Amino acid sequence: MALIRHARKEDSAGIARVHVDSWRTTYDGIIKQPFLKSLSYEEKEKRWQDYFSQPPENTVLYVAEKDDQIVGFISGGPVRDGVEGAAGELYAVYILEEYQRRGIGQRLLAALVQELKARKLNNLFVWVLKDNPSASFYRKLGAKEWKEASFELPGQSLAEIGLLWDDLEVLKEKLALSLK
Repeated sequence: MALIRHARKEDSAGIARVHVDSWRTTYDGIIKQPFLKSLSYEEKEKRWQDYFSQPPENTVLYVAEKDDQIVGFISGGPVRDGVEGAAGELYAVYILEEYQRRGIGQRLLAALVQELKARKLNNLFVWVLKDNPSASFYRKLGAKEWKEASFELPGQSLAEIGLLWDDLEVLKEKLALSLK
């Protein structure tokens, strides 16, 4: 079983590897290959080191570690970009493909929810690419489609949906049941 813990600066390379590899497997066929191939471990590691040097206020970052290797991570905190009606936001959750469907995502989400509830945030919002099959993970846990938007990557416009859990206590209970 993977260990879920708060991330540390020395995890930067492992988080970067998960970040790049997960994008390449999760978004294959959704995001154009030239962009996915342009992702760099070194660039992502630098961004994560910068994150740890000056962490954004109130941001939560957990990693999943198995056999001394980072195999997943989750980050979240107060809602960004003024999404009206949302208090908390799941910024990112990525797990290496070979570790998916083993409960790691649920355990990472449970840790984030516990911390956000302690901070008195009562709901949770997440942006997901519309064509991302992993959106079913959120829906199975009760997230409802709430908003739509789009954003640009080089040579490509992508649609995304905003999903909302309107009660973190309900989400916490669903996670507890699914982890039994």
